[in-house]
Amino acid sequence: MATCTLKGVDAHETILIVLIQPEIDSVSESDTKNHCSYLENLMRIEPLGDKVVIKRTEAEETTAGGIVLPDSSRDKPQEGRVLSVGHGSLLEDGSRAEPQIKEGDRVIFSSYAGTEIEVDSGPLLIMSESDILAVVG
Repeated sequence: MATCTLKGVDAHETILIVLIQPEIDSVSESDTKNHCSYLENLMRIEPLGDKVVIKRTEAEETTAGGIVLPDSSRDKPQEGRVLSVGHGSLLEDGSRAEPQIKEGDRVIFSSYAGTEIEVDSGPLLIMSESDILAVVG
């Protein structure tokens, strides 16, 4: 178990990170720093309205035949995990439509959907919920 000190969190609150690794009894300091950095970025990015924040899955490095692909020839995956969801789009009557997507969903989206941003934990996409084509069960 590791403890993180995060910006914007009250000094009296403690956030614990529990890493589940059955073969390893202790967590390295670098793992703790990486997860703390990841949590800091998640806490700072809160999408507005019907927007969602998505972490794109890693591109395949080799083909089925075992050929290693260089970065320039890899297609960006159209699949990712939803990290955070806005409160929903604003309807004409002033109420909010509840988002169909929830945090943790694995989704497929269109090729040119969203805006890519760079944070310490890596590139993230911010897109409208309507740009998401499907949720992968």
